Amino acid sequence: MKKTLLALAVLTAAGSAHASVNLYDSGGVTLDVSGAAEIQYREDYDPANDAEIRLDDGGVAFNTKVQINDSLAAIGYMKLNLNGSDAGTGDLYVGLTGMGHTLTAGRTCLVSDGAGVDSSYEFGSADHKFAQTCGSQVINYNYDNGSFYGGISTDLADSAVYTDSDGNTFGGAEATIYDAMLGYRVNGLDLAVFYYTASHLAGANGYDAGDFDGYWGQVKYSMDNGLKLAAAYGAGEYTDITANSSADVNTYQLLVAYSMGNTSLALGHNATSNNDDDSTSTYFNVTQKLHSNVKVYGEVAKSSVEGNDFGYAAGMEVSF
Repeated sequence: MKKTLLALAVLTAAGSAHASVNLYDSGGVTLDVSGAAEIQYREDYDPANDAEIRLDDGGVAFNTKVQINDSLAAIGYMKLNLNGSDAGTGDLYVGLTGMGHTLTAGRTCLVSDGAGVDSSYEFGSADHKFAQTCGSQVINYNYDNGSFYGGISTDLADSAVYTDSDGNTFGGAEATIYDAMLGYRVNGLDLAVFYYTASHLAGANGYDAGDFDGYWGQVKYSMDNGLKLAAAYGAGEYTDITANSSADVNTYQLLVAYSMGNTSLALGHNATSNNDDDSTSTYFNVTQKLHSNVKVYGEVAKSSVEGNDFGYAAGMEVSF
């Protein structure tokens, strides 16, 4: 996913890095609207597929904040996705925020969704960090004082019901997800660790129905000259209940990025090991800002999976 909850402030966690338009600001009540449209010309790794025009992203979001007193505000966020299989859905939550603390409830992502240093548009590693990182009944608590930050979250939604190889039925009310995150920022250095545990999921992010327990650690270092270095490692154990099997999953991510003026470059390498099934992907992209609300980009990538071809994408995003 392209979401990142590491900022932990609700206006950022709402999922938009775009400048918003203020519609109303009076009596301690503010209402902002933001949106984006992103279209790509893309050729994926599969040599049997033709290049296509892809509706990569599109949506409109409304964010409201009501100041209750000097240290406490109520917040509400609603996003309407306009593209692909997600059309008609989007984040929808309410909460309270103040003095670095934020508590929300609704349809949104868990804190573990912020794990990862991948900076690709399309061709980074498969999302094997955790089994499911967003939900429809998420309770999310975050704290951020500028240096220390952290959070915990859970999804109370029931999973679908499924049956294992022995005929036992699972899912429904038995599904659980809990995760936590702790981080620290100082002088361009950003360190974060994540913990995730889930049971009786109906299947998500490439995993079949089962349980997943794992952790993730990452470090980012941003220099004043525009150079950014980042590395991450995660490990987990996945149990496929339907097949009565298990696997150890390990993921590595490396990133070197550089920004100069309106131009940004990123070179990344990702590797995933799932028992004896290993794969890597290496990508390079260039982004050019034509305006604070307009960018164009190109990306090329290569995967180690046998039979895969080079992948490439060129895109444009217009936001407000």
